[in-house]
Amino acid sequence: MPTSPRILALGGAHIDRRGQVSGTYVPAASNPGIMREEVGGGVFNALRSMVKRGVSASLLSVRGGDAAAETVASAIAGAGITDLSVVFLDRTTPSYTALIDSEGELIVG
Repeated sequence: MPTSPRILALGGAHIDRRGQVSGTYVPAASNPGIMREEVGGGVFNALRSMVKRGVSASLLSVRGGDAAAETVASAIAGAGITDLSVVFLDRTTPSYTALIDSEGELIVG
């Protein structure tokens, strides 16, 4: 009886924050736009895609003991990934912040 492929991956599962400027970006000025926040990380994103293709996936990552950690844990579980992550209660959960222009090009991040 064939079994589905299994993978254990070590790497990032964190909070991604992206701010996108609505118009032309002006350095050293107030630039209106929108902020998006979601769970991301290269390994998390890759495993989420693999699970959708029938792979059984486990993730070993790190996160803090804050509210963001609960968001990350919920996203991992919701994606059907077995969570083997380490939680450091005295730390904050890793995050990535980027600012992009109205065309989607990276300004900083």
